[in-house]
Amino acid sequence: MKRKRADIEKLRRASEQSEKKWCEMLFGYMQCAHCAHDTNDIKPRSCKAFDWIPDEILLGFDHTKPYPGDKGIRFKPKTNMTDGSQKKNGKKNKTTKK
Repeated sequence: MKRKRADIEKLRRASEQSEKKWCEMLFGYMQCAHCAHDTNDIKPRSCKAFDWIPDEILLGFDHTKPYPGDKGIRFKPKTNMTDGSQKKNGKKNKTTKK
């Protein structure tokens, strides 16, 4: 049975999201999973700062601080487009609209 390329891509993305959730359940909050610079959809375990995210960052380094080889790019929380909130340190913070 042939699967459409789009269906396979949806399954891959769902699997990656599930993997992130399991990792957070096991290891706690992972900054990378909530960062606007995450490029995991394009290339696994990568972001705009790193071609391969170092273990230290994945395991809890606070990447709001400099890290060798990060090209000056730091953690920036993803903005949730539907409700205008941001996730930071695992908590939702409402952004104020002007």
